[in-house]
Amino acid sequence: MQYSFPSSCVGGVGRIGAPNRREVGHCTLAERALKPCLPSEDDFPYTIRVERNITESNGYSRGDGFHHGIRCRGCLALQDTSVPLKSSIAGIAMGLVLDTQESGGDGTPLILSDITGSEDASGDMDLNVAGNEDRVTTFQMDIKVGGIILSTMNQALLKAKE
Repeated sequence: MQYSFPSSCVGGVGRIGAPNRREVGHCTLAERALKPCLPSEDDFPYTIRVERNITESNGYSRGDGFHHGIRCRGCLALQDTSVPLKSSIAGIAMGLVLDTQESGGDGTPLILSDITGSEDASGDMDLNVAGNEDRVTTFQMDIKVGGIILSTMNQALLKAKE
């Protein structure tokens, strides 16, 4: 797995060189997501390389490592090149916005699916899930609040499965 997310993707300027911590982390998550669907070495005795070069970043389109791109598009690329996969892998980015009493709400967690960049930035949770019909192969979560209760997490995972 190789994943490149240069700072120009988000309108920034920066050094291009060795992968940074974010690139390594997202690449590791993508590898974990895709590994269960790969054929055994006996069935496919070739080296497999998946490379993802990001050119822009905004929510779903960002394609950054975990957020859809290298997992789902990596799975499609492997299928396009006739790698005999055991199954397909898909992923989704889920978000959470707490409808707090301070903002006039009743405290109900609002779970969003396929979040965009603005929802990711202003939301209270970013949950990325990948897997197939049998299991979750990997997930990653960023939370910006004190914690997420189990029932809310369960609800988010069930919605991601849908």
